[in-house]
Amino acid sequence: MRAPDRGSRLSLGTRIELIQSLFAIPAPAVIMTICFAGAGYYVVRNTDDMPLLVLFVLSIFSSAGRLGTLFGYRRTVFSDAIEPSRVFTIERCFAASYIAFAIFFGLFTARAFLLVNDHMRLPIVALVYGYGAGVAATVALRPWISVTSIAAAIVPLIGVGIAMGSGAYLGTAALTVMFLGGGIIAMMQRYRSASNEIQMRRLLETLNRQDDLTELPNRLQLDEHFASLAARRDSGALIAIHRVDIDGFANINLEHGQLIGDAVLKAVSRRLGRIGRGCLSARLGGDDFLIVQSEIGQAREADILAHKIVQTLEKSYGIAGRDVHVAARVGYIVDIQRDADLDDLVAHAETTLARAKQEAVPIAGETIGAWNAAA
Repeated sequence: MRAPDRGSRLSLGTRIELIQSLFAIPAPAVIMTICFAGAGYYVVRNTDDMPLLVLFVLSIFSSAGRLGTLFGYRRTVFSDAIEPSRVFTIERCFAASYIAFAIFFGLFTARAFLLVNDHMRLPIVALVYGYGAGVAATVALRPWISVTSIAAAIVPLIGVGIAMGSGAYLGTAALTVMFLGGGIIAMMQRYRSASNEIQMRRLLETLNRQDDLTELPNRLQLDEHFASLAARRDSGALIAIHRVDIDGFANINLEHGQLIGDAVLKAVSRRLGRIGRGCLSARLGGDDFLIVQSEIGQAREADILAHKIVQTLEKSYGIAGRDVHVAARVGYIVDIQRDADLDDLVAHAETTLARAKQEAVPIAGETIGAWNAAA
């Protein structure tokens, strides 16, 4: 099974949020299982039909699987640490159990409608309509699941109504067709509206968290990222803050113009964005950049990255047919990651950067704490 929005214009974050909606409201699935178990048991007892009993048992087992998936993965799917591939796997598990129940439920209600007398048919129709309402309320944002399920559950009953041939049953079939068609249209409209709304909200959140010129994270996103790192209670790692300054950047603007200067900042940002795995590069303003190097084992790893930053940024830039060279300085500070304070570390890194400028060296750094010597 493959979700239809794979490869679509929807962002990965939007798709994940749509999948999370499947697990948001478990009550309708629980209510449906209870209602079906009661009504189905009553019908089976009064028909003594073996195929109907088999369909009832299969429906109960698939519904139990549906509830198991719903409650078993509910906390996992909302976890910030979950991998996207894991979310899609969970969605497929959910879809398998959900659609399986819809198929067995649809076959059960269709056969029961054929076998029971008139006064028992009304509860069966009500059960089918109730199921459709539950699908629309809880699964509409994943139409590849909701449309498949609602069709599997309702089409068999429509077929039985047509096959029975009389006016009342044909009328019931016609009304059910209209109900099904209207429900599918409503679910698709809700899906499009919700996905557009989520996409727009996530876009605005992204714009609020990135620098307009370079598209690097800004101070807001930096604060959020650092807070999540410092809050990790199971981490005994170190963290480094690197303040990066483009030495003499004002001269580039004077010599080549602001457009070239902006192009240089964008090129620098692209290089910093790829500087190291697990590093977050942010622009604080002007030619002032900051890199968070997390989960490091030894303080010398920060010094290694600082040298890499300088070497990477000092390679020439081909911009608008011109060969532009820059010089970079880095001031870094290393501390224990757990409960670290970003403002303090940024201030310390600013001090080490000032020292590098004063001593006319490309790199200056220090560590904090009694473990300096050991590090």
